[in-house]
Amino acid sequence: MPAPSQYVPTSGTELPPPWSIAWLSQRDLSIFVPINFVTQPAVSLAAACFSDHDYKETTAKTCLSNLLEVGFRRILVDLYWDAGRGIWSLCPVEIPESAASDDDSAVGSATTSAEASLISVTMDDKTLVGRQEPTSTLPSSVTGSPTSTRTITASATSTHPPAKIVHQSGETLVEVDAYNCSSTLDISSITSILADYLESTSDTIHASLLYLTLNIHAASSSSSTAASAPASSHLPSANNSLSNMLNANLSSYLYKPRQLQNDRLDLNQSWLSNQFFRDSALAYFTTTRNDNDHLSTSDGWPTEAVLEFGPEHYRLLASLGTVDPQMAEYQSAEDTDTIFPTDTFMASTNVTYSSSGNITSGCLFDAKNTSAEPLLNQSWAISLVTQVPDVNSEQSYNLSVASVSNLTACGISPLVNQTLSDSADVDYEPYEWVSTSAIWSWAAGEPRNLTSSTSNAAYMRCATMKTSTVGRWVLTDCTETHHAACRVGSQPYEWRISNTSEGYRNGESMCPPNTTFDTPRSGLENSYLFAELRRHVAAHPESYDQDASLWVNLNSLDIAQCWVVGYSNNCPYTSSYATDENRLVIVPTVAAIIVFILAALTFFIKCAANRRTSRRGRRRKGSEGWDYEGVPS
Repeated sequence: MPAPSQYVPTSGTELPPPWSIAWLSQRDLSIFVPINFVTQPAVSLAAACFSDHDYKETTAKTCLSNLLEVGFRRILVDLYWDAGRGIWSLCPVEIPESAASDDDSAVGSATTSAEASLISVTMDDKTLVGRQEPTSTLPSSVTGSPTSTRTITASATSTHPPAKIVHQSGETLVEVDAYNCSSTLDISSITSILADYLESTSDTIHASLLYLTLNIHAASSSSSTAASAPASSHLPSANNSLSNMLNANLSSYLYKPRQLQNDRLDLNQSWLSNQFFRDSALAYFTTTRNDNDHLSTSDGWPTEAVLEFGPEHYRLLASLGTVDPQMAEYQSAEDTDTIFPTDTFMASTNVTYSSSGNITSGCLFDAKNTSAEPLLNQSWAISLVTQVPDVNSEQSYNLSVASVSNLTACGISPLVNQTLSDSADVDYEPYEWVSTSAIWSWAAGEPRNLTSSTSNAAYMRCATMKTSTVGRWVLTDCTETHHAACRVGSQPYEWRISNTSEGYRNGESMCPPNTTFDTPRSGLENSYLFAELRRHVAAHPESYDQDASLWVNLNSLDIAQCWVVGYSNNCPYTSSYATDENRLVIVPTVAAIIVFILAALTFFIKCAANRRTSRRGRRRKGSEGWDYEGVPS
């Protein structure tokens, strides 16, 4: 029998329509943009899960699961090297081995100042084990009349606070100073949750990339609140290096630095040979051509389509974050092959806001320059979310957080490094609110699910950009007449507006020479298109009504809620729940995904079947590889 999944989101956390539709259609559009220019919401696990200093394994499991379920794709984890136990713990303080083992013989052997005398108290519903000097009394936190008491005598000279062990609901917590920590909550706990999440989403509908940033600290001594550098002999060995810990559960998912280096050396043999790579991605990085007419790059990154839908199905990238001075001597050659260098995915960007959440400085958008070249050194941009309104009404969660929406429009990923209302295992809705606000494509509440009784419902299958929604898209009657968004060549930030105004089906013919009727594929691309729309409105006010609208090349004409690029393209999916006639097909896609499904379905299944499994004996989702929500129509 397989082990129970560690990925256990709270019931109700799965994003409902229209957010689920917006997220998926946006993913399908952005998978052909290099990953360093795709914004994704980020969150600090310490802030979202452990703000009360309770580091419980059950809390971590539910909290991280909820954060992943509501849409966070960049996870920051603070790891503490517990030299005494030789593990990477999430607890900021070392846990004494005698307390962690929860064994009478281990408890009785405490003889050092760090392992002072312990007293065990059995009460009606829990057991407490606390450090106690030979002449001291029970800690004041222990109340009630114990049914039995065992005192262990040992020398003790330290004056640190007592440590206590609490058995409750099947979990062991150790109280050290101000922290309550599970002795089993370590890096393996996090990798197990991530592995089970990646397995449960290993299909073409739900798959997405994750980014894991590891902040490295030395755990404070259990006899002192100050963290000191571990002796060189107590630093992690190869067996418990970070790379070894990650590879134990996540090896088959990881895209590693060595692979990136090899891919960059010869693009003709790597990304350019991949059927999911689009030449438009070359505009995002510099290339050089050698004598054999082969391209290489020193700064390029692959697209999500190449990683996720290529033969290896990469889903995860890991990097170091901050490394405390106490851990400066920790260097593992193995880590450099698995983990990207410090802050690879964290190009901190200074942003200032107005009181309304508008960005007054720090935005990557520059209306005077539509070339991608100036932005080559500004990829992986990320900034703290500093303005999150305190909202108690569930109704308000239907609205966007202005500061978050504006960050993504500027090409910057929002980072939550504060507790919102409560930890995400207790109250996930504020975090969901931030995550859905990071949607750069559709306006809040879009795309709506219209019933057949709604006026013109049969024609409300196309998307327009509107000035009233600050460039976000809304559901529109395809028979209306609007100008069309036309991309110049394959440039990401150069757009033209068609001179004529016609129905959606004529979008391609409306675009001028050397341009293509298209759709933005990132938040920054969308901002440049919106700027071009406003410029065109100012130059031709007679061509627009009060709320100017512009066709973007996205429609659900074949099947409602199934979004594709191109007027004549069909939805490639049918519902996998054929017996449930009331269940909507909410599988957005784009034309390129249609090609991917038709050409590579069998190929994917064969490749997925050959994937390696971890030492935990995890089997891949489905008996022969990836699962699919439907089949090409």
